[in-house]
Amino acid sequence: MTEDKTVVEAGSVTMDKGMPKGRNQGIEALRIVSMFLIVVMHTLKQGGVLVAANGSTAHFYLAWFLEVIAFCAVDCYALISGYVGVQARFRWSRPVKLWLQVVFYTVLITLFFQICYPSGMNYKYWLKALFPVLSREYWYISCYFGLMIFMPVLNEGIKALPVKQLRNMVIAAVVLFCVLPVLLQGYPFNFNPEADYFGLLNGYSVLWLMVLYLIGAYIRVSDRVRQLKDRKIVGSGTAYLGSLCVLAGVYPETFRRSEILRYSAELYFAYYIVGCSGFFTVV
Repeated sequence: MTEDKTVVEAGSVTMDKGMPKGRNQGIEALRIVSMFLIVVMHTLKQGGVLVAANGSTAHFYLAWFLEVIAFCAVDCYALISGYVGVQARFRWSRPVKLWLQVVFYTVLITLFFQICYPSGMNYKYWLKALFPVLSREYWYISCYFGLMIFMPVLNEGIKALPVKQLRNMVIAAVVLFCVLPVLLQGYPFNFNPEADYFGLLNGYSVLWLMVLYLIGAYIRVSDRVRQLKDRKIVGSGTAYLGSLCVLAGVYPETFRRSEILRYSAELYFAYYIVGCSGFFTVV
């Protein structure tokens, strides 16, 4: 049987150029699930469900359990960006298109409110509509735009690195950004639990999206990850559900008894990675 796919060696990372050009159904399914979970998360928080649910009731724990399930949904998109983007040709027109697409909708929405509610509008709303990325009106768009600027450098670096070094970089990033800050808050260090040690801004930052981009790219290029095909559903599903149950018990208590229990956002970052990777390998 002839091999009908061309393999290009880029450093020590094998880039397969013979993959089907159609959409990856698993990735598309992950996008759909993630978007659904994002809607659930915003309904619970912005919709006032979490505030309305009283502590120590079934409604309280159910609402927070659903919130925790949806935590990793946004970060899944950053993982997808790394998984897809590492082998895609970057075009500088992409950031421009992203900006124009967002401006199109923000201007339409602002125009709608200008017509229907003119007394509540002023020039600041129009400035935010025309410069949505710079105004950080939509945090993910602002952070993703910053990530896109660095994608060419990230991709070239990933391709040039041996897979083993890329794996070590991913491990180092997880330990540095997720594990160490949590350990430093415990005995005997007892550092400030609210300190943002590396400027991650609780995950609302370009740096955190870069970390997720690297992880997604590693999943794409790593032979070791692909060899987990037969065990991935059981292993990743177990890890995801285990971290889910732990965090579901911890996170609500953090809000109800914040004067007693204080947990760093980096703990949730570790859960994000486990949860996202679990979703990723299943699909």
